[in-house]
Amino acid sequence: MKNTILYLYVMKCGNRFFIMKMSLTILFYTLSIVPVLAQQNAVMRNSGGVLSAPVDYVHPLIGSDRCRNFFMTAAARPFGMVKLAPDTEIFGYYHTGYQNGQSNIFGFSHIHEFQMGGLAVMPVSGQVNPTPGPEHWKSGFNPADQTVSPGYQKLHLDRYDIDVELTATKRVGFHRYTFRRADNAAVLVPLNGIWNEGRMFNCDVKRIGLDTIEGSLLIADARLSRDSWLVIPTQVFFVITTDRSFQSLDGWRIQEIQKSINGIKGENSGLVLNYGKVASGTTVQMKVAISYCSVQQALLNLSTEAPNWDFEAIRQSAREEWNTALKRIEVEGTTERKVKFYTDLWHSLLGRGVFSDVNGLYPLYPKDQNSVANLAQNSIPMEIKSVPLNEKGQPLFEMHVSDSFWWTQQNLNSIWGLAYPDVLRDFCNSWLRFYDNTGTLPLGATAGRVDIIMTGQESAPILGRAIQMNLPGVDAEHAYQALNATTRSGKTNQMGDLDIYSRFGGWMPADFDKISVTRTVEAGWFDWVISQAARKLGHPADADYYNKRSMGWKNLYNPESGWLQPRDSSGKWVKGFTPLGYGSIGCLESFSAVLTWFPAQYDIDGTMQLMGGRKKTIERLNAQFELASKEDYRYGWMQYNNDVGFFHAHLFNMLGDPVKSQYWSRKVYQANFNAITTSNAAYATNDEDQGQMGALGALISMGLFQMKGGCEMNPGYELTAPMFSRIILHLQPDCYRAKDLNITAGPDPAKNEYIESVTLNGKPLKSLTISQEDISKGAHLDFKLSSIPNAKWAKDIK
Repeated sequence: MKNTILYLYVMKCGNRFFIMKMSLTILFYTLSIVPVLAQQNAVMRNSGGVLSAPVDYVHPLIGSDRCRNFFMTAAARPFGMVKLAPDTEIFGYYHTGYQNGQSNIFGFSHIHEFQMGGLAVMPVSGQVNPTPGPEHWKSGFNPADQTVSPGYQKLHLDRYDIDVELTATKRVGFHRYTFRRADNAAVLVPLNGIWNEGRMFNCDVKRIGLDTIEGSLLIADARLSRDSWLVIPTQVFFVITTDRSFQSLDGWRIQEIQKSINGIKGENSGLVLNYGKVASGTTVQMKVAISYCSVQQALLNLSTEAPNWDFEAIRQSAREEWNTALKRIEVEGTTERKVKFYTDLWHSLLGRGVFSDVNGLYPLYPKDQNSVANLAQNSIPMEIKSVPLNEKGQPLFEMHVSDSFWWTQQNLNSIWGLAYPDVLRDFCNSWLRFYDNTGTLPLGATAGRVDIIMTGQESAPILGRAIQMNLPGVDAEHAYQALNATTRSGKTNQMGDLDIYSRFGGWMPADFDKISVTRTVEAGWFDWVISQAARKLGHPADADYYNKRSMGWKNLYNPESGWLQPRDSSGKWVKGFTPLGYGSIGCLESFSAVLTWFPAQYDIDGTMQLMGGRKKTIERLNAQFELASKEDYRYGWMQYNNDVGFFHAHLFNMLGDPVKSQYWSRKVYQANFNAITTSNAAYATNDEDQGQMGALGALISMGLFQMKGGCEMNPGYELTAPMFSRIILHLQPDCYRAKDLNITAGPDPAKNEYIESVTLNGKPLKSLTISQEDISKGAHLDFKLSSIPNAKWAKDIK
């Protein structure tokens, strides 16, 4: 209601809006930055008071007041199978896991993935009855009084007077609890119910020796009922071991407490690792290893990655691994800019995870599994596979889980392809492995299973990027054939009816698909990507076919309204259309005002022709940005709060007006990705989507962008003004011939948004783009920036 009142007041009072908005923003920023400053002080204390390494600039609490369950998982490695974190909200799905605005902790869970959550533990002291559930055993804590950095988190459970420290290897969570109270000490292990994005059930756990339990449980998407045919659970195997023997292993089932048991099985269950009465200051360490294959594999992961009880060694190893990953890109600038940049970069390497074990084994579930029947028999059919191994018996790559790669072409594709080609290679090979195993290229994936998520062939830009950059270790022809086989024809829940789309010449009629506009522009983009891959690999007939089909989007352009809008198979425009209705007729998670520009990414000439030429197209896009500026470029005229709308500011480069790209990209960044705050204003007030917004923010601040995601022939990076005085990208030797890409931009570049001039290796650059080939050979870009646009330079460049 407060938001509604503010909106009405703003509309009525006109210019007073700016005064009110500034006052509220300053107050909100001041309140929300306090935990971040507290965290920075703690990090500086731990590093001797000097922030000297990239990892020291990462502030995991940025943006954590309202986020997805995988967003703030500090005790993890890059793409870790284990993402260990405190959970302050476990019900509600989209905003679960660690929410910095909450002051109670329900437990510390090890799985924070898309559609998966759980395997939690909770240390307690005193007498605690676990049967009423997490609301009964939760503990308060002070979010501002904790230490959080990549690979480590420390906080205090106020109710139980316990210090909790967390770190992890890739597949093992490592806990250290210090019980400050002389009282009974225990660890609760809930094995059922909703936990973040997952629902745990059907546990089977037993005690092994004096200090260890092992077993399995099922995890399914928390949004779905067990009775629904949509439930497709994943089996998680685990080993939990501590450095102190249990005095007893107790348990509970529904409202019944079970004392001194050897294990527990079934629904509505949990375990209590009871240590009896301990002295004040007693420390208990715990390791939790997981596998999606078997208990034996979980034990292998444990013995390989964390064979001893040296918590500090694991913590230091995690810090070093993160620092090694982050320092592939070194930047020089203000502390504030470096904090936001390295936090953004951290997110791009954290959000997704692996599901294969240390020896390359991974599970595969049947494609057409009848979940209800399997659950009734308490069995989940699963086949164990292995990735290819090298001559030393080591995995050539790791299998990954992921939400959909929905419109990642201008964020993750670009930053991975440039600085982390090994990551891009792993994802490509994971997706091709799924294709070889199932005949389907994933849109997303949980452990061992292809996910039906979003609306198109989301694998195309990832594989297309690898093909165009000749990425070593990826079979380009195999990747192309997989794309061709899964995109040319047929009907799927993800991509709609491709036969109808093809029959109508590359557009989807509204009477066949309720999201026909989204379906058309996405399919057209993927077709274009595949056409480029076909052209590069010597399949000209295929290239012509896909390129022609990619141009069908023009059939949805209504010259009277000036927007893409749905029409039926007879050619009639659908009634009730509005360009600004969210999820408006024909659109998924977007607006026609945003999607109308989508084909311009690959068909700028076609867009200009329909809109009346270059000048009118520039004027129209600029006017749309002016309108969008009143809403911080979100929720309507522009949509920088969602993946679908990350590219519009850079369209001006393609339209021949780079000054406007420089101006609007900086405005967009300042409004959506600039804030150092725990509020969701740090990431455009929306779902950060497993690193996509972080990757976009990092790229804009470096002055680099790829409109086509590197999927075009002879790919390159379009330029805007960097925000750092110096950037060094350390290139990977198996993908690039040069050692580094160097970028310099003079003193205080964050205050200068316009390019005065730029040289490449000492020679004036007469282009808006630096090619992949130039980067590979070795490039030094030297920018001269200004607060005033250089119209002559902008006119002279190509």
